[in-house]
Amino acid sequence: MTTMHLPLSDWVVRVTADTTGRMRRLETMPINDGRVNADARALVTFAAPGWQRRGLLPAEGGGADVALALGNGLTGVLYIELDDSGRPLMVDPEAVSLLGRLEDAWPDPVLTAADRTLLRNTPPEVRTFLLDRLRVEGQPAADLFHLLPWEQVERTLADLTLSLDTGRHIETANLGYWFAVAIPGLAGRLGQLDVAVEEADRRLLRQAAAGLCRALVTGDLARIPPRLHDPLSGLLRRLEARDPLLGLSITSLEARMPLRGGPDTAAPLAELSTELPPAMHGRMPHQQTRSVTHRLTRGPLVVTATVTAGSMLWISADLPLNDGSPADADVGMLTESYGVVVLPIALITATGTTVRWLPLAKNRNTLGGGFSMAAPAVQFRVDVSSPPIGADELLTLSPETLSSMIGTDPDLRAIWRRAVAALPTDHPVRVVVEAGPPDVGGR
Repeated sequence: MTTMHLPLSDWVVRVTADTTGRMRRLETMPINDGRVNADARALVTFAAPGWQRRGLLPAEGGGADVALALGNGLTGVLYIELDDSGRPLMVDPEAVSLLGRLEDAWPDPVLTAADRTLLRNTPPEVRTFLLDRLRVEGQPAADLFHLLPWEQVERTLADLTLSLDTGRHIETANLGYWFAVAIPGLAGRLGQLDVAVEEADRRLLRQAAAGLCRALVTGDLARIPPRLHDPLSGLLRRLEARDPLLGLSITSLEARMPLRGGPDTAAPLAELSTELPPAMHGRMPHQQTRSVTHRLTRGPLVVTATVTAGSMLWISADLPLNDGSPADADVGMLTESYGVVVLPIALITATGTTVRWLPLAKNRNTLGGGFSMAAPAVQFRVDVSSPPIGADELLTLSPETLSSMIGTDPDLRAIWRRAVAALPTDHPVRVVVEAGPPDVGGR
């Protein structure tokens, strides 16, 4: 362990203090010694030895809290840490001592129950900055992120759920940046959902709901306190009712974050194992199994993966259009909000993950698509837990990235062409798709 007394905040400012540890009136000193866009931890100043955690009394006022600071015992230089508004971060003196002890054991500090209680009483900014630095420089336990002010997320989940249930918008609180250190994108997507509900914007609601699922699928759900699992699952189910294409993502999330005592506690993971049974390769030809098929479905969407005895893999997805589940009108509005529906299909092996993008195009009574490829030579899984993307997400990609997603397989390109046919002829996504080489076939 190495003593690492460095700024927690991105911003610091140099100050002076009297012999009692009280700051003199703040001079007009530049933030970060003039490098306002830099991370304070990267300043050359803090590469020198001798820095120790300090707490300085404010220049005016007789409160008990002190400004979170760093002092160099060799040079006498002092800096205080600032919040995002440029104000000193004020904490209890006991919190200063605790932070100093944690930094003495950096980057693997051990927090007692009393330490956690003390940290919960510090400003949210301090907790966020501490966890962010631990996340970057150490390996903090997931439950340390429970120190964040999750009660604000809990209220937001309740308000959004009630808004969706009643159709009456309830304004939610601004969650700020505090939760990005735990689940990147969570707070932003919840805020986007709030705007979509307020403006009754179906297209924005679709994007926000998919973005929320994506943030949760890629995040460490153990960083979210268990008491939020029920309200979060409740919100996800209401979003699924409006977009059944999110069902497989929500299946995966509920398996990782089960409803306590709910009907889907044992919900299956949104992954498909497509390894052929070893017995297939040691039998007589007339005894061999010709293929092994796995299906995963939730709601109307069905994803199928088939491995043949010839070591070919076929993956398809189908959404019925006329069986009343959902109604044709609902499917029409849903697909309109997507513009084009594209499913990310992840092929996971012991050596890495490859993502293939499967567009869904109208074909008789279904919206569907499929592709074939040589099956990996080792055991692998097909993971469909990531939510689909639409034309709006595709617009954020460069033409080169989009062309790479489309690929060169003629059958798959044919599906892409049919999938984008409903977009305007000058839509950038359609332009890129139709600019490719001629193709034939396609499901």
